[in-house]
Amino acid sequence: MLARPLPAPPATITPPEGYDVSYPQCRKKLPTTGGFAIVGVTHGKPLTTNPCLATQLRWARGHQSYAVYVNTSYPRHTDPVAWGRAIARDAIAREHAVGSAGVPMWWLDVETVNDWVGTPQENATVLDSVAATLQQAGARVGIYSSPAMWPEIAGSWTPALPNWLAIGPGTAAQALAACDGWGFTGDRPAIVQWVQHTSSGRLDHNLICPSMRAHARDILVVR
Repeated sequence: MLARPLPAPPATITPPEGYDVSYPQCRKKLPTTGGFAIVGVTHGKPLTTNPCLATQLRWARGHQSYAVYVNTSYPRHTDPVAWGRAIARDAIAREHAVGSAGVPMWWLDVETVNDWVGTPQENATVLDSVAATLQQAGARVGIYSSPAMWPEIAGSWTPALPNWLAIGPGTAAQALAACDGWGFTGDRPAIVQWVQHTSSGRLDHNLICPSMRAHARDILVVR
């Protein structure tokens, strides 16, 4: 059965801009502005831990809303359903290990930088299994990817889950324009990410698309 998003009551985030961070931002000064923050639980690959997860989760919870994400892959030929469950259960355990009581909004990071040895159908089965396992644990789920990476990994699979769209280096204006386009699964994007490089390194900026601003609880944990 394909994963489906769980319903959530409406909410609005002000401002609609935010950031996502993970292990590359360890021990770096994090922004104090923004309406939301998203933190990577893993260290770039499944079954690993972001060494700054506890600190970054505390920072994220200081915002009006927040969420977490888990890196995904299918690095060897094994049961894709079992592998997807393992990714999700391991990530939940790592989140709990740093004292978190359970974040109810998770994003799946789907990128070609990780290994995908299966067919698009097998890869999609892995992702569906990750999403379903997180939902069974009580979380809402969305997917992060790009129009270039998604079809290479998951083919034409179109899960009914929110899209967090990556556009690479850009600006807030370009992110807003991307909100009017189509996400990688054929739906409108919920969040658009653009990258900026500063003197202290890369910083990922994000924008909640106008169509989702009254429905922020579908894509973030609102405090």
